[in-house]
This record gives sequence, structure tokens and C-alpha cells, in this order.
Amino acid sequence: MAFVNFIIYTILIVEIILIIYLRKEVISLFIGLLGKKKEKPEEQKSQYEEVRSYILKELNKGCAYEQISESLLKVGWTREMIDSVISDIISRKRY
Repeated sequence: MAFVNFIIYTILIVEIILIIYLRKEVISLFIGLLGKKKEKPEEQKSQYEEVRSYILKELNKGCAYEQISESLLKVGWTREMIDSVISDIISRKRY
């Protein structure tokens, strides 16, 4: 019985240490479970314009879409946002 209590206390202590050490990740997990905060349309438009501006600047330097896309992914932009902007740029170039 003492061994079982020891194991339970050890597990609890490890969980507490992990929660303290990884508190940002735990908080973001709970926020994600409770529902993501919706971005305002103005914020989405601003982010879209920021990505669009960067992509156009890099295209003018001669970079390829794949290279630009990978760079944006590495700094945290979503694949959805990047693909949306790139497809918009490509469709506008056709006309």
C-alpha cells in the first residue's frame, strides 16, 4: 500500500511540475478546447495585406512561390492564409 501511495504522489508531483513548466501551453490548450477566439474582419484583412505585401516584395526579388511559402510557414503564418494570398496574386496576374 505504501508503494502505491508513493507512485501516486510521484505522479502528482511530476504533473504539477509539468503544469508549472508548461503553463503557457496548458493555458493555450484550455483556450483551444473552450473555443478559439474569432479574429475581427479588420485584423484578418490587415494580416492578409501584410502577407500579400511580403509575397509581392519577395516575388520582385525573384524568389519562387514555394520558397516564399516555406519562409512564411517558418515564422508562423498559416498554410491557409499563405495559399489564399498566393492564389489571389496568381489569379490577378492572369488579367
